[in-house]
Amino acid sequence: MNTADLVPDFLKATEAAAIAASKWKGLGDGKAADGAAVEAMRSVFDRVPFDGRVAIGEGERDDAPMLWIGEPLGSLQGDPSALSIDIAVDPLECTNHVAKDLPNAMAVLAAGPRGSLLHAPDCYMDKIAGPAEIIGEVSLEADTAYNVEAASSALGKLPEQMNIVVMDRPRHENLISELKHLGVNPLLIGDGDVAAALNAADPESEIDMLLSKNAVDITKEELIKIHINNINTLLDYKESRRIIENMVGTIQMKIISFDTDEIGFEVRMLGGFKTLEKQITENSFFEIIQGSLNDKYLRLEYKQ
Repeated sequence: MNTADLVPDFLKATEAAAIAASKWKGLGDGKAADGAAVEAMRSVFDRVPFDGRVAIGEGERDDAPMLWIGEPLGSLQGDPSALSIDIAVDPLECTNHVAKDLPNAMAVLAAGPRGSLLHAPDCYMDKIAGPAEIIGEVSLEADTAYNVEAASSALGKLPEQMNIVVMDRPRHENLISELKHLGVNPLLIGDGDVAAALNAADPESEIDMLLSKNAVDITKEELIKIHINNINTLLDYKESRRIIENMVGTIQMKIISFDTDEIGFEVRMLGGFKTLEKQITENSFFEIIQGSLNDKYLRLEYKQ
């Protein structure tokens, strides 16, 4: 028995998630749709005869009801004779589209033998998707200009004839600018990059490629101390913590000090000090009062 033998079970899991989420179409509640998809998928996995583990999920254990990173799946946990499988999963990709009754939402799953899937940090990563013709021609290590030139050549097109999809996000401002400089008019989407990637890979589609850039250097990780002034209520604390936890690259944060109107955090951050500083500068909730790159330290004012 191998991973492929469980394909029918994996198909049932994604089908169950999609059906559960579909009951929330157009009701304006993406979180409820996502929760329904998670519980439906988990229910199917509980009956599948394998020793599974979530290698790539939607967050850490405390982020329930998500399928959390490291979560055990399957009915044969700890059985030495069972297939040990790693799962990458998003029970409901594109939750906003379900809430608004728009297309391209789906349940997504990938599986492989234990250890075969990258246990990736919870962050954005570089992506390239396209048809078979660009295999071996493009590279995640190459710059945008190289990849556009290589892909257009492989497809027999000029760069300005390429239809390249990019998610409309602040982290892609430089990518979008680079594409326009190359004569490409990028097709911007709000959500649904999995569907866009599938379209790019389809030779019958008008989409030639999907590109995405990470917002941080995932090879660099630093501990940064943050002190936030003007924390006067429990709500101030919760909101300031939530904002930093949701910043791109934040892996973990803990309280290191607490005073009358100030709280201190130690933040473990991919991309390091400059990644955090840039996001705080662009954020309307904080003002930087003091900062030190050498000491990895920021003092902020919380703007209520």
